[in-house]
Amino acid sequence: YLDLSGDALHKRGYRQSAGSAPLRETLAASMLYRAKWDSFYEQGLPFYDPMCGSGTLLIEAAWMAANTAPGLLRELEDPERWGFIHWKLFDRDAWQSVVQDAQDKQRVGLADVPVICGSDNSEKLVGIARENIRAAGLSGLIKVSLQDATQDLKPCTEEHGLLVTNPPYGKRIGQVQVLRTLYHRFGEQLKAGFDGWTAVIITSEPELARSIGLRAFRKNTLYNGALKSVLYQYRINSLSRPAFEKPDDAVSSASNVDVRSDVAEAGGKSEHSLMFANRLKKNYKHLKKWARKNDVTCYRVYDADIPQYAVAIDIYEQWVYVQEY
Repeated sequence: YLDLSGDALHKRGYRQSAGSAPLRETLAASMLYRAKWDSFYEQGLPFYDPMCGSGTLLIEAAWMAANTAPGLLRELEDPERWGFIHWKLFDRDAWQSVVQDAQDKQRVGLADVPVICGSDNSEKLVGIARENIRAAGLSGLIKVSLQDATQDLKPCTEEHGLLVTNPPYGKRIGQVQVLRTLYHRFGEQLKAGFDGWTAVIITSEPELARSIGLRAFRKNTLYNGALKSVLYQYRINSLSRPAFEKPDDAVSSASNVDVRSDVAEAGGKSEHSLMFANRLKKNYKHLKKWARKNDVTCYRVYDADIPQYAVAIDIYEQWVYVQEY
């Protein structure tokens, strides 16, 4: 057989220590992708993990926002750890070019990371998180504090953003019945202090998810090792206004497909609609060139990229077809 990676690829190199139930780095990254974290950090919106444990979600979120290759730290610490460097056809010069490109992208990306903060009710875990954050080279970019997620929980910034966390499941840390109160109180804190935020949690116990008292607009099945879990995504403002905010003006068809700044003017009365307009313009600008080059006239330009606008938008030659999820 051929050893490609050496150590398992989830071992990024920053985890100096962890708590009793650490979140695997690759699972944390999957949670962030499913939560569409990119649609938030591209707008400069904040990230918060109120039960951050050893800081895995915080570090993965910061690295993702900074366009950091997840294996870069491991390469810089010990270049010989990779399995493929022992292959006969390994091209060291080509590999060094790849590494240099990754370093250049990270250097640029680190200057544009939005507010990222976390908290935990364990002083020991807060210390571990800070240690891991230092090891990842992110000390000046991530703030971690001592805070109980069930009492007086507040966002770390006035801007609306993304909250992603990994609460205790009840498998190894405690029993499900005991944790129902924790989930209920956490849900009350979300409803009281995080209006306008998107909140995402992962748990293997549906009963615990129900205790939060919010209705998920999206669910994804993920595996935490062998443990089947579900990622629940909530809009905290869904209780106070419709889950889907329609722009003031709607376009049902078009003789000429052209996405311009007047999209923002039509629905630009809220922060979310501006995010939607910017994402749509960005997607269309990129895909239009690709479609022209490849002689493609029918393609999807948007697919629920912004959680508040859960629609699919397809272009069929001169027509625009919009479907609400």
